[in-house]
Amino acid sequence: MEVKTEKETDGAAKAPKRAGSRKKTAPESVGSAANANVASTVRLLPTEIRRLLITHAPPADEALSPYLILKKNWGIEIEYFNLFKIEGCSVHEFRKQSINLLAYRAIIFTSKHAVDHFFRICKELRIEMPPETKYFCATDVVSKYLHKYIVIRKRKLFVAQNGLKDLYDLIKKHNKETFFFPGGPETSRSEVCEYMDKSNFKYKVGVMYQTVVEDLSKLKDKRYDMVCFFSSAGVEAFKSRLPDFDFSRTLVGVFGANSEQAALAAGMRVDVPAPRPDVPSMTNAIELFLKKNYPEQYKSG
Repeated sequence: MEVKTEKETDGAAKAPKRAGSRKKTAPESVGSAANANVASTVRLLPTEIRRLLITHAPPADEALSPYLILKKNWGIEIEYFNLFKIEGCSVHEFRKQSINLLAYRAIIFTSKHAVDHFFRICKELRIEMPPETKYFCATDVVSKYLHKYIVIRKRKLFVAQNGLKDLYDLIKKHNKETFFFPGGPETSRSEVCEYMDKSNFKYKVGVMYQTVVEDLSKLKDKRYDMVCFFSSAGVEAFKSRLPDFDFSRTLVGVFGANSEQAALAAGMRVDVPAPRPDVPSMTNAIELFLKKNYPEQYKSG
């Protein structure tokens, strides 16, 4: 992998340009304000982005993956690696939380894991949620997955189309409800809970599964031009299990404010943050970054 330094274009003295190479300024990071507190070091930056690590599970159907456009238009090799595996809590463990699921008429789902384990616990408790239960889904993917378990009535299904802000707007319209939010131990630290607390809305988090860190040793000696994180737990797990991973020559993408804060706290420089008003997804953010900093890499036609 060819690299360049961030200070390559700062001083008057520059290394002579090699034949066939192109002088390149440091990539324009859209997270520069947040990066101000990161210790200043010389970074070796890739001259092109060819290998991208996505730190979540691969899509069930890769043909429908939003990352396919990066492979097609930019010639990027995409590697998926799920940092965590999910282990469901037992009914005995759930009962210790003293939660009566039938006391809630509004359920918030932010992942397919939450959907699976919510209905698993319901089945094991031998209860069935009443037809008037309202379901609030963070994405269209989650809402469609919900069809696996129940017959959806449109008036009881509320789906965010453009990120968490849409979800918050939907919740706000039903703020008289007491919400149940199934998830894992880290769910209480999520952005959704921060919003609910700030808005003084009534809700209860129920731990229905646990996330266990996978064996990351197979990533130890690999090199990537960019690594993308999707949770603060993911950043912390990667940093703790691979403390010597060299980020000096690897760009970092993050999804969510908590992920960004965790990356900065871990001493990483955030190059591609999402979501933002102009880039609602990680894919959009990466494409925008590439267009600004690596336009020559685009595969026209």
